[in-house]
Amino acid sequence: MATLPCISGNGLVRSAGDNVPPKPPTLRLVAATDVPITRHVKVRGYASPFDPALKDYWNQRAARKVEERYLSKKKKMVLVAQDYLCWRCGRAIREEDSIHFHHKIPRHEGGSDDAWNLHATHRYCHKILHKHSDYSPPEDPR
Repeated sequence: MATLPCISGNGLVRSAGDNVPPKPPTLRLVAATDVPITRHVKVRGYASPFDPALKDYWNQRAARKVEERYLSKKKKMVLVAQDYLCWRCGRAIREEDSIHFHHKIPRHEGGSDDAWNLHATHRYCHKILHKHSDYSPPEDPR
């Protein structure tokens, strides 16, 4: 009686009668040249994020960090159009902030995911927008 080959969870082909243990996966040592170089901009002198005179400086730094984080051209377009400011509160969107994209025309009302239909907001501002709006999810069709 012939046994049919089967594919195990690690992708190795074995027949049902084999008692040979599977080969361990091949490991590759990462070379230093495989790691991309990231240049960091040092903070200017005694610049403090709490100094109101340096507000623009810190907003520009935050904008660069946020821009590095987003790969989507559409999301970058929305952020650039808003000068990296939250649409609801007007404060700068920083690297550590959780960013949500709010739809001007909700998707359940026919709105699209295009850049013209999106606003960048902080996570908590987005929650407030939905809590204090006349937003109601579509009814369940059941």
